[in-house]
Amino acid sequence: MPASKAKPLVSRLLADYCERHDLSLVIDQALGHAGYIANKAGKRSFFVGTRFDLNPLGASEIARDKAYTAEFLRRDGFPVPDSLLISSPSSIAILSARQPGYTDALMGFQAAERFADKVGFPLFAKPNDGKEGFDVFKVRSQAELTSILTNLFQHHDRVLLQQAVTGRDLRVLVLGNKILCAIERTAPEVIGDGRSTLAELAGGINQIDPKDPRLVLALEEQGYALSDVPAAGVAVTLLPTANLSSGGDARDVTQNLPKAITDTAIASGKALGLSYFGADLIVESDKDASAPDFTILELNAAPGLSMLHRLGPEHAEMVEGIYEQIFEALRQTLEAAD
Repeated sequence: MPASKAKPLVSRLLADYCERHDLSLVIDQALGHAGYIANKAGKRSFFVGTRFDLNPLGASEIARDKAYTAEFLRRDGFPVPDSLLISSPSSIAILSARQPGYTDALMGFQAAERFADKVGFPLFAKPNDGKEGFDVFKVRSQAELTSILTNLFQHHDRVLLQQAVTGRDLRVLVLGNKILCAIERTAPEVIGDGRSTLAELAGGINQIDPKDPRLVLALEEQGYALSDVPAAGVAVTLLPTANLSSGGDARDVTQNLPKAITDTAIASGKALGLSYFGADLIVESDKDASAPDFTILELNAAPGLSMLHRLGPEHAEMVEGIYEQIFEALRQTLEAAD
C-alpha cells in the first residue's frame, strides 16, 4: 500500500503476533488505529492507538490528568514538583453560570502570579491533558507568564504550572512489576557549521515547526535569534522539552537504572492503579548512584513508541521486543478470562 496508507506500528506488530499465536485481529478500515484481538473462545481485548486493555479506565483517566496525577502521587509521598492548575477565564465563566458553587475552587491569572512569587522562576506551563510535549513552555518572568497563559488559553481550558526541575530526563516503561526499558531523552539541538543560520539548521529537523513560539524563546534564553549563525561545532538547544515527537533524541539506559528509580517507578504506577505505563522523571543529581535525587513529572498510561522505533535498528529491535511483551500480557489476560 502507499506510504501514506501504511498501518500504524502497533497494528503491524499486533497482526504478526496474532498470526503466530492463533488469535483473530479486527482493525478499523480507515486508519488501522483501533480494534480488538480475540481468542478461539471469542474473548476480546480492545485497543485504540497505544491504549490497551491493561489499565482500568479510572486509573487511565487519572493518569491523563497531570494535576490529578501530581496530587495523588504527592499524597502517597512520591517526589513531584510544586504544581498549580490554572483555568482559563472562559472556562471559569462557563462553570460559574452552570455550577456557581464550584467556582471558588478554580484558579486564574492572579493565583498563577502568586504561585510564581512563591516558588520562583523558571516555571513550566503545559496543557493539563497534553501529550508528546506539545505546547509545553518554559516561563522565565511574570511578563512571560501572562503572555504564555494567554496564548495557551486560546487552545486549552486548563493549564498546569510546575516548578522547574533540571537534570537528566528519563522515560521509564513499566509492565506489572517489570521495567520494560528506560531511555534518557535529550532536547532537540543543532550544531553550528559557521555558515547556516539557526532558522536554516532548525529547518532540517522534520519535527521542528519554525513558527513554534517556543523556538524563539529557547534561542533567546541562550542569547541567539533565528537569524544568527552559530560558530562551527557550537550546540544550540531548540526547545524546552526532550520529547522525541518534538525532535529530541534518546539512548537506552535500562541496564544502568538505579534500584531506587526502578522501585519508585513501579510503585508510582501501582499507587494510581496502572499496570502498563511510562513514568517521566528528572534525575536532579546522581552523585550517589544508588540513591539519586529525582522527581516524577507525570505518568503516561498510553506511552507511544513509534518515534523511538524510528531512531535506528537498535531502538527498533528494543521497541518490537517491548510490544511482544505487551501483547503477551494481553493474550494471558484473554486466556485467564476463559
